[in-house]
Amino acid sequence: MFLHDSEGHTRITNISIYTNDINADNTPPIAHVEIIQDSVFQELVEFVGYQQTPTGKLDEEGNWIMIDSPKYRVRLSDTGTTDLKFSAANSSDVGTGIMTYTWTISGDGNQDHVVQLPSSQVDWHYTFRNLTPNQNPIMIELEVTDMRGQDSTPTFRIFFEVVGEQFGDDEPQVEMDSINTADGHSFSALEVDIVNITGIVTDNDVSSDCDVTVEAVLDDITILDASPAVKTTNHELGRYDYQSDLCDGDTYTLTLNISHLYMELDGNAGMIHVRVTEGSYQVNEQIQLYTVPRPTDPCEIDPASCEGNSGSAISGTVLAGIGALVLIAILAITLLVVRGRKESPEEDSVESFGGVEQMDPIEAYTQQLVAQGYDEQVARQYATQYYAQYYEKQRGGGG
Repeated sequence: MFLHDSEGHTRITNISIYTNDINADNTPPIAHVEIIQDSVFQELVEFVGYQQTPTGKLDEEGNWIMIDSPKYRVRLSDTGTTDLKFSAANSSDVGTGIMTYTWTISGDGNQDHVVQLPSSQVDWHYTFRNLTPNQNPIMIELEVTDMRGQDSTPTFRIFFEVVGEQFGDDEPQVEMDSINTADGHSFSALEVDIVNITGIVTDNDVSSDCDVTVEAVLDDITILDASPAVKTTNHELGRYDYQSDLCDGDTYTLTLNISHLYMELDGNAGMIHVRVTEGSYQVNEQIQLYTVPRPTDPCEIDPASCEGNSGSAISGTVLAGIGALVLIAILAITLLVVRGRKESPEEDSVESFGGVEQMDPIEAYTQQLVAQGYDEQVARQYATQYYAQYYEKQRGGGG
């Protein structure tokens, strides 16, 4: 700098100026939060409105200046937790730049949780696992600090109310006729081997997911909680059936085999257990069934088949004759085998008869009748009856 007076004298002085960007920064940063809208957000989070919060500044009348902060409802997943992802990428500072992000969680437990991250880490996540009682929401607050140490004013706040997995979801229902089967047969006097149960699903879920399963089991309710292998075995036996991935309004049909319940002289009773499942919901129903007595004599079941010798039906007399011949043949083979064993030292000669000498005559007779197409129970009854008669005849010397 040069200084001149009126007489022409000059003086020179030096002035040094130093700049400091940090100290010159007088603009605070601005905090901004966004929830990343991934699949978890789409399924378990919904916007429910705003909650007023103070900015930390007073108006001219000395009242706190309020702003509206967003509020969301978070539903816990079937694991009991819901993890949300947040981004502070849209926060800004026009001066020296952002130095740190400070996340504070209030209302989730007895004390606040504080997480501080560097400016390079703009993404953050938080796991909700506790329900919010008495409508007291959890607050997540972001505070941004710049290089000069200035904090964002106001901070950015988001509020969350946390509800359980089944919030807004009533238990599923089924419309089921417990008086008659799907084929119109009365459960109080069944005469059929196969029972069909049908119904309509009413899913009161707020979502449109097709997640209802209907199961039915005969008598043994423990099968409903058994392993998949046990369920598969009983499904093949006709004792268990199910349909899954059902939606609201879907119709289901379950089929069970009750043929083993029938008795010749008396009726029988059974219980069908039905379970409807959706998530952690389980609705259990029962259907009592009764079977009528069922004769096992073919001629009694179908008298027309025993009249005459027409068709493939065999009368009791003819069946008795065949049975006697079969028994005589079996006994003859048995005697030959025993005699052959005495005369021949070779064990292979016994095996040539396929093990007949070791088979019980009644069992052999039964298998012969089964091979002719008769029901095993009926065949065994006749085998027992006619072998006993033949044996008594032999003992009396009439053979």
